[in-house]
Amino acid sequence: MRVGFDDRAGVIVIVGGGVFPPLTLSAHLRDDGQIRVHSLAAQSELLCPWEALATLDGETFPTPDAAMAYLEGVFATRPPAEAVTAVAGADLPAGLPACISRLDGTLIPARADTYTQAFVVGLVRAPVEAGFVGSACFAPFTLSDWTPIAGTPSLTTGLPYFLGAAGGIAAYPDLTASRCLVRIGNATGPQTLAPVQADPIQL
Repeated sequence: MRVGFDDRAGVIVIVGGGVFPPLTLSAHLRDDGQIRVHSLAAQSELLCPWEALATLDGETFPTPDAAMAYLEGVFATRPPAEAVTAVAGADLPAGLPACISRLDGTLIPARADTYTQAFVVGLVRAPVEAGFVGSACFAPFTLSDWTPIAGTPSLTTGLPYFLGAAGGIAAYPDLTASRCLVRIGNATGPQTLAPVQADPIQL
């Protein structure tokens, strides 16, 4: 079963199973290895062995957890949101999680070790230098090389990513006391991250 979010139409596509509005599907991994996909209004239900789940491009997953993480990312994806635009308070690379400074209203790197900077307003849409206007939003974002943001050229498809302690994204959150847990989104492909809106949880 191939599943994905169509950015152009702003809908979830299940090949052979239908087209659904964003945020209307849920998934559950059963004990028998089947993934149950159902609409929140209980109008439709599909069952699929986790090994048979694939992206719209046909890419499959190495584990049930990776398959479920991918689905959760797809099902949490919203249509492209209106971007937050502000003067950059620092040089910002494309794809970096950003926040608005409470001191001067500039767009700055978000980071999980500082509560006031853990309120992510989106991913930076294009590189911007300090002093120039930049923008960020929660639309799916593709980069050919994620090294400046994630520390690796590619993302692991299906995994959730979290805000890094010093900025950027990480596959595993830093659970040190007083830091913030912020889910940034899910990798829907090796070069694409589907961000989600989430408030920080201070540890």
